[in-house]
Amino acid sequence: MGLEQMDGPYGYDARPSDARSAYANSAYATPLTEDMPDLDDVPDMPALQPNGFSKYANGLSKPANGDSKSVEHIKIPREIRAVKDAESYEPTGKNIVICLDGTGDQFDADNSNIVHFVSCLKKAVPEQVTYYQSGIGTYDGGGVTNGINAGLDMAVGSGLGVHIRDAYMFIQAHYKQGDKICLLGFSRGAYTARCLAGMIHKVGLLPAGNVSQVPFAYKYYKDDTDEGWEMSQEFRKTFCIPVNVYFVGVFDSVASVGFFPRKLPLSSTPTHRAEYFRHAMALDEHRAKFKACRYKVKDSMGEKYTVSAEEDVVDTDVREVWFTGCHADVGGGAVKNEVRHKLAQIPLRWMIRQCFECDTGIIFKTPNLANEGLDIHTLWPKYEPLSVPTGPPPPDMLDRYHKGLLGPIHRRSSLLEPVDHNDEYGMHHLKIYKETDSEKPSADLHEHWTPEQVEDYFDALQKVNDQLVDAKGWWVLELWPIKIRHQAKDSDAWVKKIGLNLGTYRAVQDKTPNLHWTVKHRTDQMEYRVRTRMDRKAEWRVVV
Repeated sequence: MGLEQMDGPYGYDARPSDARSAYANSAYATPLTEDMPDLDDVPDMPALQPNGFSKYANGLSKPANGDSKSVEHIKIPREIRAVKDAESYEPTGKNIVICLDGTGDQFDADNSNIVHFVSCLKKAVPEQVTYYQSGIGTYDGGGVTNGINAGLDMAVGSGLGVHIRDAYMFIQAHYKQGDKICLLGFSRGAYTARCLAGMIHKVGLLPAGNVSQVPFAYKYYKDDTDEGWEMSQEFRKTFCIPVNVYFVGVFDSVASVGFFPRKLPLSSTPTHRAEYFRHAMALDEHRAKFKACRYKVKDSMGEKYTVSAEEDVVDTDVREVWFTGCHADVGGGAVKNEVRHKLAQIPLRWMIRQCFECDTGIIFKTPNLANEGLDIHTLWPKYEPLSVPTGPPPPDMLDRYHKGLLGPIHRRSSLLEPVDHNDEYGMHHLKIYKETDSEKPSADLHEHWTPEQVEDYFDALQKVNDQLVDAKGWWVLELWPIKIRHQAKDSDAWVKKIGLNLGTYRAVQDKTPNLHWTVKHRTDQMEYRVRTRMDRKAEWRVVV
């Protein structure tokens, strides 16, 4: 069986020539020439072309020599590492993966992206330890909480310290030199993850078993005064191991915890910072207590922390990207698990891909990645980055979408069934094709395998779950005076003023903010406009 690489977006084009010609002249092939509302010019967005998806949106790859005899030799392991090159990667230790959920979030019928991420992780192996913590308002450190205690925790963030210390102690118990620490979080879990990174970087990591010193470490971490920084340095030198967090990936990190702000040091020292910071942010969120907490390093940090001669200043690789949707559309949890298409799946796949791009080494279960909509053949053995699509899926797939005939997303892994249960490389991705010389894909492929960027294409068209529309009770907090950022009329500076939020959309202060390509796609397909308050000189940069 030969798998011919066609010019279509999925590596094959089974349509008759007359259908292709009709498609080329259809409305779906109209170039993207109209301006995007509120996005001005987007220079990096290519013109729309027929069948213009990236080649990495292909259904599945062909054998290197196109020979049917090569079919059963193209296999993918049941577990793969999130690295750019699996063949050359050499781990220095195990992975410690910490996953912190959002306020009130836990495993339930409408799981967050943190739960989805955890479900993809390989667990209980020497090469990787994982830790999942349900969100603020679900437990108090002594067990599950409910009623008044849960409400108080969600309202004022009373359990924030417990959440930080519990995750810190897990790392303390498992860390060995050479291990990679990766932190992920959503909402206030994202804030907790960043606080945890701040604590590790500011006071260091206590050796395993020295649990009695954790409250003191947390005490010095919280103290953001000059004296607190001095004591933190002395505490770290006396008791702790200097450790760096490798990767911090967060979904819509909020600026404070609780209705009454409680802020803790997020910034790290000049010599101890995360190597990579990735942030998926919600364009449409506009509640008063859900302002985005962007990445920044305090200008005064150098005054509070003295860099010794033997220490090297660490620069963090930072990428923050805006996605369509409100808070839970980016972090997940707004839609029931069984719903086929949802906005939250787009940033989830993006974050998983960032784990590969940053060489985290995190070990994922291959079938689970497939069931989240990722094209695993672009992840292993060498990571292949996606590019901005230049056109829509073919008409037959669009027709199946509009008729609700696309197969369930969890069926994607059924096309990756093990050839041999005792074979480490037992997941192969070519049996979905017919064992014939035909170039036409099998019925299973047509029914159950929707390529990754086509999943994004359809997910981007789903409902924005705006709590100020769906749950009117949130408007009470819009009448509470808060600090709101505005760009000064006589300068480019942004200033804070006290006022009522009244549903004011978020401020985007960057000169070249990153916009996920699916936002541009949504504005072209629907009556949708970006309502964020932009810097006067800002120009969106479309990314994948």
